[in-house]
Amino acid sequence: MDHKIQIVLGVLAIGIGLVLAFVQVNARKSGKKPQQNSVLPLYRFKWYRLALAIVSLVVGVLIMVDAMGAGSV
Repeated sequence: MDHKIQIVLGVLAIGIGLVLAFVQVNARKSGKKPQQNSVLPLYRFKWYRLALAIVSLVVGVLIMVDAMGAGSV
C-alpha cells in the first residue's frame, strides 16, 4: 500500500479514537428508545467507548509508524 494512503488511514484512525474518547452519551435518553442495534447498549458504557478509543489510537499510531518507515526507504 502507498505510504500516503497509510498516513491518511492512520490520521483517520487517530481521529476516530479521539472522537470516541470525548463523546458523551445520554444513557437515560437512549435507554428509553427501542433498541434496533445490538451494539448500541454496549456503546452507552464509558469503559467500552474508552477501550474502543484506545484500540483505535493504537492502530492509528501503528499505521503511522509503518507508513513513516515505508516512506523513508
